[in-house]
Amino acid sequence: MQTNDLITILNKIETKLGNIETRLENIENELKQIKKESNDINQSCHKMDQHINFIERTYAIIRSPLNFLINQFEYFNELPLLEN
Repeated sequence: MQTNDLITILNKIETKLGNIETRLENIENELKQIKKESNDINQSCHKMDQHINFIERTYAIIRSPLNFLINQFEYFNELPLLEN
């Protein structure tokens, strides 16, 4: 092989390595973005879990009084209407 042939081959290898490095950097940047978005989603899910727990606790507390009121309204709806 001639020296020029070796230089050509080395230049091609260097170009390909440069392309691979660029693609790897792009992949790393995308991975960082995915991790950030995943963390944001996890925080949002945690907030939603807290909200759901709050609603469930609140409903557990007011369930009996609410049922009592509903039953009272149903009782009053069953009474005959008084006319003047």
